[in-house]
Amino acid sequence: MTDPDISTPARVSWRWGSTGVLGGTGVLLGLAVGELAREPQPLGAAFMAICVVAAGAVFVRVLGWNVGLAVLLVVTCLIDRNTFAVGRLNTRPEHVAAAVALLVFVISRIRAGRSLLVRPDRAEAALLAWFAIALLSSVLVAPNRADSLKVLALLLVSSLALFLPRRLLAGRRSEVEQVVGWTLIALAVESGYAYLAYLLHLFGPTISAGFNSATGHLDAYGTLWEPNVLGAFAGAGAVAWAYLGPRLFKHSWIGVAVCLSACAASWARAAWLAVFVVFLITLVGPTRRQIDLKAFFAGAAGAAVLVLGILAADAFGSYTLAGGNIGSSVGNGADLLGRLYQISPALSDLKHQPIIGRGVDSFGQLHVLQGMPEHLTNLELAIAHDTGALGLIAFAAFVVFVIMAAWRARANLTVLGLAATILVIAITNQATETLELMVMWLVIGLLMVALDAAQDPATSPEIVRTAPRSGS
Repeated sequence: MTDPDISTPARVSWRWGSTGVLGGTGVLLGLAVGELAREPQPLGAAFMAICVVAAGAVFVRVLGWNVGLAVLLVVTCLIDRNTFAVGRLNTRPEHVAAAVALLVFVISRIRAGRSLLVRPDRAEAALLAWFAIALLSSVLVAPNRADSLKVLALLLVSSLALFLPRRLLAGRRSEVEQVVGWTLIALAVESGYAYLAYLLHLFGPTISAGFNSATGHLDAYGTLWEPNVLGAFAGAGAVAWAYLGPRLFKHSWIGVAVCLSACAASWARAAWLAVFVVFLITLVGPTRRQIDLKAFFAGAAGAAVLVLGILAADAFGSYTLAGGNIGSSVGNGADLLGRLYQISPALSDLKHQPIIGRGVDSFGQLHVLQGMPEHLTNLELAIAHDTGALGLIAFAAFVVFVIMAAWRARANLTVLGLAATILVIAITNQATETLELMVMWLVIGLLMVALDAAQDPATSPEIVRTAPRSGS
């Protein structure tokens, strides 16, 4: 079932000099984006785009076109808290990064005299079928056609993060491993920032965190859209570091610890459950032979110490609204009940159009609470409501095809680690819905390009398990 050599992959050195340059560039980009969001639009959007392109130039200069643009996509996907209005459309830094990557891909194909028509595989074809059904339902039956088409366009743009990595990195097996390494660093930096910003509230400032109206507790969101998203991707980062970190970094346990602490600071209980389930499966199943258990337990111990810092801050600071405490916040069932209450009206809507659904993002068009459109927070329910039985079948086919491909290549550590990472996100998506965010599509895109490399008959085990040195 497993390649015995994979359990002890060779570790390679990482050139921290270029890591510092690119890490600093990413941090500066995040700061610039946060400040520009305060500026009048669309002027702020224009400067944001300039900053993204400038950061991309640095990444390309250090890493080359393919890896540089892929890493730019990773970084911008993790700073999507702010949106920039351009007319009726809301843009994010990740959209600019995807547009730049797409433009480079198109130009490179034209210069090489190759067709721009790229044949999709089975999983991509199923996803495109789902988009076609979503378009049909949005045009024909959506209560507000314009709003549904606007959100559908956003979904299409976000899904570029699934399609682009394998086109940028096709046939470049070593570069896939390099992008995975940079992704681990980006997740650790995001998690570290979220954790430190959360502790900073102990001294007064409230940065990158907000009070949950249901629990009354302060939840961290870092530079991501909401606490549930931070919890999902910080938890996923901990799993990725546990599986893939030891072969790239000598002290990989630090990445596990930092990501777990940020997941805790998000107070995203679904993410906690997801991390617990995935690590439990890892430790009781055969996959435990394919991770560095020493690094994993060291990371868990480090996370325990950092979580004690969270509890201490909560005890001495104002992290809970009057009348609340940690116990009442963690045990509060308002979030869960709110999601359960959405099932009945969603299914009632679906009865009117069970085949193709009610149109993309139509639940909020049909249901308004306290003057605000409601948003379905469960992925499967949202897909069924918006695209009906046909859409649910098409999207399920996409998921099944990805799972089948990952299962066939499960002996490859990169595939296994990314699959476990996505499982954390998938479980957390039972309490949130992240299709509109490019970061979810990006992780799946990284898995698919890793699958391409693993299934390439020309790929030797040594190449698959060895990441190139950063900046080389």
